[in-house]
Amino acid sequence: MRGGVGNYVLQASKRMPSDIEIHVVAPNAVGAQSPDSKNELRTLPDNAHVHLLGGSNDSFLGKLAFQVQCSRVVPKMVKDLGIDIIHSQSEMPDLLISPGKVRAPIVTTIHTTVEGHARAIRATGSRFGELNPSEKITMLASPFLVWAENRYYRDRSYFLTVSNWARRQMSEEKAIDPRRIRVVHIGVDRDLFNPSKRITAPEHFSELADVKAPKILFFSRLATRKGLGLLMKAIPRITRKVDAHFVFAGSGRSSLLGAPRKDCTLLGYVHANEVPYLYASSDVFILPSLYENFPASILEAMATECAVISSDVGGVAEMVVNGRNGITIPPGDVDSIVDSVTRLVEDEKFRRELGKSGRETVEERFRWEETALRTAEYYREVCENYASRG
Repeated sequence: MRGGVGNYVLQASKRMPSDIEIHVVAPNAVGAQSPDSKNELRTLPDNAHVHLLGGSNDSFLGKLAFQVQCSRVVPKMVKDLGIDIIHSQSEMPDLLISPGKVRAPIVTTIHTTVEGHARAIRATGSRFGELNPSEKITMLASPFLVWAENRYYRDRSYFLTVSNWARRQMSEEKAIDPRRIRVVHIGVDRDLFNPSKRITAPEHFSELADVKAPKILFFSRLATRKGLGLLMKAIPRITRKVDAHFVFAGSGRSSLLGAPRKDCTLLGYVHANEVPYLYASSDVFILPSLYENFPASILEAMATECAVISSDVGGVAEMVVNGRNGITIPPGDVDSIVDSVTRLVEDEKFRRELGKSGRETVEERFRWEETALRTAEYYREVCENYASRG
């Protein structure tokens, strides 16, 4: 499934109680164009059914086409299949479905907002030409998209989100009563993301196997709001102080990466089944982002005992305690990137301690089984509330 939202849907669906029948509605591109997605869909249990609509893609027009298809198909599914509740995501696939015209309550999980994305892009100070295609569309269409987003949240009644920060933010930004938002943290697959993957990691990333310097991983969408430009400014300063190698992986294109460098490896898109070995091939994971809610990549890195450096944005502080199981830095601060990376490269003992503490954190607090159970409990509460309202 595509991106963080797709992974959220997949992982929660796999672990829902067996007495809940699930129907996952997704763009056909999820099943038709990605080998990873095909394999992931096969892991769903017998109580989960997948409905692929049309031939969509991750573009603005592709998402609009999917919204149109959902407006036609989902109300019919509710009627024909006896659906009790609709669970949508903050990419608003149900934007064109009026809650009053479908006989089931709609729960929306809030991941991020268009308004938040646009604000973060502006905060980078990047020129328009430095933005990737999706960021350019966000900035050009943001007045309309924010208007549609505000209308969407005004019309909905039931919300989940994945961090306490997001609940506070949505209360301020969208004027949603925080009592209407249930916080359920996401989890991480601790068996899949595991330090034992280090044993066979060189077989999966041979281009990194012979790199002797500590490897610093940036694994995210190649976008300015992810702090890519900040990291690129920091690298020359870091490598003048210490011997470090930087690994860039993720979808998208960015001119910020510049010309090839001997202290950097550019991997591009990494297949989902290879991602655990990517973390295991690395010593430090860095996410100098300007806007996040509760990034799964941090939990995945922590589960692999990869030391984490992240901007202190969104709900990051709800998983990373600075100096204990990772390092948090002020967003937009190149000096802090330089200092934190340099420290972890120089101090192997501290780096390993952070990695082990990170693993302990996810084992104690972030389990997909708990996410699915609490989500199912919320479903039942919403259905009871909806029925009592007539």
